[in-house]
Amino acid sequence: MTLLFGCAGGSCNNTPQAETERLEVRVGGWVAAFEQNCLFRNHAALSDMVKQLAVLEHHSVACGTHIISEDFEQLRQVQNKGWAHQSVKRGIQFMQEGLYEKALASYEQALEIDPGNSNAHVARGAAYANKQLLESAIHEFDIALQSEPDHTNAIKYKEATQAKLKAQYKAGEEAKAKQAAAAAAAAALCKEPRVEDKLKLLLKEERKRDKKEKKHRKDKKHKKDKKKKKRKRLSESSSDGE
Repeated sequence: MTLLFGCAGGSCNNTPQAETERLEVRVGGWVAAFEQNCLFRNHAALSDMVKQLAVLEHHSVACGTHIISEDFEQLRQVQNKGWAHQSVKRGIQFMQEGLYEKALASYEQALEIDPGNSNAHVARGAAYANKQLLESAIHEFDIALQSEPDHTNAIKYKEATQAKLKAQYKAGEEAKAKQAAAAAAAAALCKEPRVEDKLKLLLKEERKRDKKEKKHRKDKKHKKDKKKKKRKRLSESSSDGE
């Protein structure tokens, strides 16, 4: 990336060619350019740096173009998006290394800089999904889709996470059903009589049958004896009459 610091020295020639010839710094980006400047690293020398670089307040020094103060917020937004993008890239690198907490911290930083960054929400959702926080992951994907309905990764990751959540719910219900069946079987075993109890019950029933049969035989004998006595009385009555 090319960085132009603006007009230096006394007179100011604002033509892009002249500024490029005098002030172009090829260091790979604005941040790197400032970091390599010893005055920028020395906060006490800020005023001297401003004078040396001939920087005017509320003016951009990017690419030799002066931007008036009304466009300052727009420039800030562009810069914030760039910094947020770098934070998301760092988070993805942490994710690939399995460092989910560091990845989440990077995504949080990106969203602090650029709250509407849909890529940061998608990346944070992916991190939550890897930590099995599926509902939180879906929430992040929904936020991204609110600002960017056609976000490919948000749509894809949300569908995959919803399928995983559904499978987990189904597995949980099946596990509950198995536990309930096992508990019912255990309860049935507890209620079922033991072998000793079964034997006792059989003996009790057998005694009851024996008692009933004895009573039946006794009643039958009693009736039989009663009939014999009756016939005997009749026979004796007949003999007396003759």
